[in-house]
Amino acid sequence: MRQPLAGIRVLDMGTRVAAPFCAGILGEQGAEVIKIEDPDRGDKTRLNGPFTVDDDGNAYSLYWSVEGRGRKSVTINLRSPEGQDLFRRLASVSDVVCENFRPGTLERWNIDPSQLDPRLVTARISLYGQQGPKSLYNGFDHNAVAFAGLTHLTGQPDGPQRGRPFPFPTT
Repeated sequence: MRQPLAGIRVLDMGTRVAAPFCAGILGEQGAEVIKIEDPDRGDKTRLNGPFTVDDDGNAYSLYWSVEGRGRKSVTINLRSPEGQDLFRRLASVSDVVCENFRPGTLERWNIDPSQLDPRLVTARISLYGQQGPKSLYNGFDHNAVAFAGLTHLTGQPDGPQRGRPFPFPTT
């Protein structure tokens, strides 16, 4: 099978679904994907059920087996100067970074795109973008679907709609 992204290295530093899904698609096209996890907690998705038992008798998340497929994993404390330096060195030999932290997080950690090699492609996935009046609101796909006005499509054809556009706080 043709692997169009063979030879490309992707750093997956995302959490939950958005950035890991993006990195996973790149991996399915042949890219090497390295998952960066917190040394204390690992990826939160590892705690999502349902669970099965691995060969050593330990509980293993079936959700993680899908979401984390095809990746190599490393732990880096991105909150520490040493971890930030390690990340910069790893990024210098990589091609793509996928992240979905709240806007401003990478800037606080001194590892935002302005501080990395300019040839590095950075996919910054956030619900309402990196800048603007709603950029600091967090949420997941359900929020985006509601904000886009698509929740009116849910429910039974002959019944009431099951959702409405997401209301933002007025302050």
